[in-house]
Amino acid sequence: MGMNKHLYLGPYVECPCTDRSPWRYDIVGDEMSDMDTGDESILILIPNVTRDGSPEREIDWDCTWQVDLQKVDMAAEMNWLRNAFAVEIAALEKAYGSVAFRWGLLQEYS
Repeated sequence: MGMNKHLYLGPYVECPCTDRSPWRYDIVGDEMSDMDTGDESILILIPNVTRDGSPEREIDWDCTWQVDLQKVDMAAEMNWLRNAFAVEIAALEKAYGSVAFRWGLLQEYS
């Protein structure tokens, strides 16, 4: 059985998480995916669908990639996430109490 590496570079949300937290699928369905970073105290969610205004670059990889960060507008991408996923984010805030917006590189092995 092989290992897969999943890389994501872009905007994401973090929610505080406990063993009594609701399952993210019950809140956002397939619209957002979780990234397992090994820290069970936070839930990290990334966009799983393309919506109007989404970044015009690849943000999700499972193969070799390159991106010139000088051309990336991090603030615009975070605003896109806030606006494009406003319904899901409001539901996450209600379920988890708070949502933090972040932008960065995430790596997950499965």
